[in-house]
Amino acid sequence: MVRHKSRWLLVTIETEDQVKNLIPSPPQKQDTSPSLLRAIDKSGIFHAISNTMQHAFGVAVAGIIEDIQGTRLAMIKVPRDGSDIVRSAITLLTKVNDEPIVATVISTNGCPRTAKLAALRETKRAFQIRVAGRGGATDKKELRNLEQQMDQIRNID
Repeated sequence: MVRHKSRWLLVTIETEDQVKNLIPSPPQKQDTSPSLLRAIDKSGIFHAISNTMQHAFGVAVAGIIEDIQGTRLAMIKVPRDGSDIVRSAITLLTKVNDEPIVATVISTNGCPRTAKLAALRETKRAFQIRVAGRGGATDKKELRNLEQQMDQIRNID
Protein backbone atom coordinates (compact mmCIF):
# COMPACT_ATOMS: atom_id res chain seq x y z
CA MET A 1 0.00 0.00 0.00
CA VAL A 2 1.36 3.38 -1.01
CA ARG A 3 0.85 6.32 1.27
CA HIS A 4 -0.04 9.48 -0.58
CA LYS A 5 1.48 12.45 1.18
CA SER A 6 -0.43 15.69 1.15
CA ARG A 7 -0.36 19.22 2.46
CA TRP A 8 -3.14 21.19 4.11
CA LEU A 9 -3.32 24.88 3.21
CA LEU A 10 -5.22 27.24 5.48
CA VAL A 11 -6.57 30.05 3.32
CA THR A 12 -8.39 33.21 4.30
CA ILE A 13 -10.79 34.67 1.76
CA GLU A 14 -11.78 38.28 2.22
CA THR A 15 -14.13 40.37 0.17
CA GLU A 16 -13.21 43.67 -1.38
CA ASP A 17 -15.11 45.62 1.30
CA GLN A 18 -13.24 43.90 4.13
CA VAL A 19 -9.90 44.68 2.54
CA LYS A 20 -10.82 48.33 1.93
CA ASN A 21 -11.89 48.81 5.54
CA LEU A 22 -8.92 46.81 6.90
CA ILE A 23 -11.25 45.71 9.70
CA PRO A 24 -12.88 42.29 9.48
CA SER A 25 -16.64 42.57 9.59
CA PRO A 26 -18.62 40.45 12.04
CA PRO A 27 -19.64 37.03 10.68
CA GLN A 28 -23.37 37.67 10.99
CA LYS A 29 -23.02 40.83 8.88
CA GLN A 30 -20.97 39.28 6.06
CA ASP A 31 -22.96 36.04 6.01
CA THR A 32 -26.41 37.64 5.65
CA SER A 33 -25.81 38.80 2.09
CA PRO A 34 -27.40 36.20 -0.21
CA SER A 35 -25.21 37.17 -3.17
CA LEU A 36 -22.04 36.75 -1.11
CA LEU A 37 -23.15 33.33 0.14
CA ARG A 38 -23.90 32.23 -3.41
CA ALA A 39 -20.61 33.60 -4.74
CA ILE A 40 -18.19 32.19 -2.19
CA ASP A 41 -18.75 28.52 -1.44
CA LYS A 42 -16.78 25.27 -1.69
CA SER A 43 -17.47 24.63 -5.34
CA GLY A 44 -16.91 28.26 -6.30
CA ILE A 45 -13.53 28.31 -4.56
CA PHE A 46 -12.55 24.97 -6.11
CA HIS A 47 -13.47 26.03 -9.64
CA ALA A 48 -11.81 29.43 -9.27
CA ILE A 49 -8.52 27.88 -8.09
CA SER A 50 -8.70 25.20 -10.79
CA ASN A 51 -9.34 27.77 -13.54
CA THR A 52 -6.52 29.98 -12.27
CA MET A 53 -4.10 27.03 -12.26
CA GLN A 54 -5.09 25.95 -15.76
CA HIS A 55 -4.79 29.50 -17.08
CA ALA A 56 -1.47 30.29 -15.39
CA PHE A 57 0.29 26.94 -15.41
CA GLY A 58 -1.65 24.74 -17.82
CA VAL A 59 -1.93 22.01 -15.20
CA ALA A 60 -4.55 21.02 -12.65
CA VAL A 61 -3.92 19.49 -9.23
CA ALA A 62 -6.84 17.87 -7.42
CA GLY A 63 -7.70 19.20 -4.00
CA ILE A 64 -10.30 18.80 -1.29
CA ILE A 65 -11.76 21.96 0.20
CA GLU A 66 -13.27 22.26 3.67
CA ASP A 67 -15.14 25.54 4.00
CA ILE A 68 -15.52 26.77 7.57
CA GLN A 69 -18.96 28.40 7.78
CA GLY A 70 -19.25 31.71 9.63
CA THR A 71 -15.63 32.55 8.87
CA ARG A 72 -13.81 33.24 5.67
CA LEU A 73 -11.39 30.37 6.19
CA ALA A 74 -10.94 27.34 4.00
CA MET A 75 -8.73 24.29 4.47
CA ILE A 76 -7.48 22.85 1.19
CA LYS A 77 -5.92 19.38 0.98
CA VAL A 78 -3.56 19.01 -1.97
CA PRO A 79 -0.86 16.51 -3.00
CA ARG A 80 2.52 17.43 -1.58
CA ASP A 81 4.21 17.79 -4.96
CA GLY A 82 1.48 20.19 -6.20
CA SER A 83 1.23 22.38 -3.11
CA ASP A 84 3.52 25.09 -4.50
CA ILE A 85 1.41 25.39 -7.65
CA VAL A 86 -1.80 25.63 -5.63
CA ARG A 87 -0.27 28.29 -3.34
CA SER A 88 0.70 30.31 -6.41
CA ALA A 89 -2.78 29.93 -7.89
CA ILE A 90 -4.33 31.12 -4.62
CA THR A 91 -2.08 34.17 -4.69
CA LEU A 92 -3.22 34.95 -8.25
CA LEU A 93 -6.91 34.41 -7.40
CA THR A 94 -8.92 37.65 -7.66
CA LYS A 95 -12.54 36.53 -8.17
CA VAL A 96 -14.85 33.73 -7.12
CA ASN A 97 -17.99 33.63 -9.29
CA ASP A 98 -17.45 37.28 -10.30
CA GLU A 99 -17.18 38.41 -6.65
CA PRO A 100 -13.89 40.33 -6.10
CA ILE A 101 -11.88 38.68 -3.33
CA VAL A 102 -8.42 38.57 -1.81
CA ALA A 103 -7.20 35.07 -0.92
CA THR A 104 -4.16 34.57 1.29
CA VAL A 105 -2.48 31.36 2.42
CA ILE A 106 -2.06 31.66 6.19
CA SER A 107 -0.28 28.38 6.81
CA THR A 108 0.84 25.15 5.19
CA ASN A 109 0.64 22.01 7.29
CA GLY A 110 1.55 18.38 6.77
CA CYS A 111 -1.33 16.84 8.70
CA PRO A 112 -4.96 17.73 9.39
CA ARG A 113 -4.38 18.06 13.15
CA THR A 114 -1.90 20.92 12.83
CA ALA A 115 -4.07 22.53 10.14
CA LYS A 116 -7.03 22.45 12.55
CA LEU A 117 -4.90 24.02 15.30
CA ALA A 118 -3.87 26.82 12.91
CA ALA A 119 -7.53 27.35 11.94
CA LEU A 120 -8.53 27.52 15.61
CA ARG A 121 -5.82 30.11 16.31
CA GLU A 122 -6.90 32.20 13.31
CA THR A 123 -10.57 32.03 14.33
CA LYS A 124 -9.74 33.18 17.86
CA ARG A 125 -7.51 35.97 16.53
CA ALA A 126 -10.22 37.27 14.19
CA PHE A 127 -12.75 37.19 17.05
CA GLN A 128 -10.39 39.11 19.34
CA ILE A 129 -9.80 41.77 16.66
CA ARG A 130 -13.57 42.22 16.20
CA VAL A 131 -14.11 42.50 19.95
CA ALA A 132 -11.24 44.96 20.37
CA GLY A 133 -12.64 47.09 17.54
CA ARG A 134 -15.86 47.51 19.52
CA GLY A 135 -14.16 48.33 22.80
CA GLY A 136 -14.16 44.82 24.26
CA ALA A 137 -17.92 44.28 24.50
CA THR A 138 -19.26 40.81 23.68
CA ASP A 139 -22.56 39.07 24.22
CA LYS A 140 -23.55 35.43 24.66
CA LYS A 141 -24.71 35.09 21.05
CA GLU A 142 -21.27 36.03 19.71
CA LEU A 143 -19.58 33.63 22.10
CA ARG A 144 -21.97 30.85 21.02
CA ASN A 145 -21.18 31.58 17.36
CA LEU A 146 -17.45 31.42 18.12
CA GLU A 147 -17.88 28.09 19.90
CA GLN A 148 -19.92 26.69 16.98
CA GLN A 149 -17.22 27.75 14.52
CA MET A 150 -14.54 26.13 16.67
CA ASP A 151 -16.58 22.91 16.98
CA GLN A 152 -16.98 22.84 13.21
CA ILE A 153 -13.20 23.15 12.81
CA ARG A 154 -12.59 20.36 15.34
CA ASN A 155 -15.02 18.05 13.50
CA ILE A 156 -13.31 18.33 10.09
CA ASP A 157 -12.07 14.88 9.01
